[in-house]
Amino acid sequence: RKLRSNDHLKKEPNQLLFNFENLSRLLYRNDPISVSSETDYGKLFVSGADPGLPLPSAISKKSDVQIRSELLPRSKKNIADPLPDKCYDVFHRKMKKEEKVMTNEDRLRILSEVDNLQTQLALLNQYDWIRHLPGIAFINDPRDYEELEQKKLLTISEIERLIRKHENWRRRLDAITAAIKEFEIYGDDEKETDEYDVPIDVLKERRQAERRRLYGPRIKLRLNNLYSLIIDPILPPKIVHTSELTK
Repeated sequence: RKLRSNDHLKKEPNQLLFNFENLSRLLYRNDPISVSSETDYGKLFVSGADPGLPLPSAISKKSDVQIRSELLPRSKKNIADPLPDKCYDVFHRKMKKEEKVMTNEDRLRILSEVDNLQTQLALLNQYDWIRHLPGIAFINDPRDYEELEQKKLLTISEIERLIRKHENWRRRLDAITAAIKEFEIYGDDEKETDEYDVPIDVLKERRQAERRRLYGPRIKLRLNNLYSLIIDPILPPKIVHTSELTK
């Protein structure tokens, strides 16, 4: 009964705290590595290339199975698709909305976690870090200053690693977002190959419409001296004669 009562009163670590109890003491606590003279030489590691060990022989079995590849006849008739893409447009738009909502929720959750990590890092760098450390990392004995010092250094190192990981994720996310926007602006290669068959006038009007949609229209400001100021969203502004605008 006494043993059961002691097990019941054991302090269980909180899942929300940093727990460094199961880590290797040789890696994180710099424990000395000792070499014992009572080593059993029969349990030493032996390389697979040791000539004293027999090498496995390759197993080859003959088989009478023959594989024949038959080409299907090429269909000459264009069969209509029984399930066109229009049947899935509504579902696709719905799934895109749900995916956007889930992405925003994950982004807010990640930002909240990073904000919490930065707050914890600021608390550990204060002079009263001993008072805040038990609420951040799991401590066995709050009166053991050596354990508190080790847990503080490990916690700061882990928090800084997580913050660097988040910054790396933000950089990669910004690069992917910029690549997606650039792809949406310029389109894919199939669209560019189709433009070779379009007349130049039609292609010019199409690109001007696309430019106005992305960057806004071109502004013409008529001056009093028979000149006009043309403000283009891409090109630098210029002043031209009014007669040139009618050409």
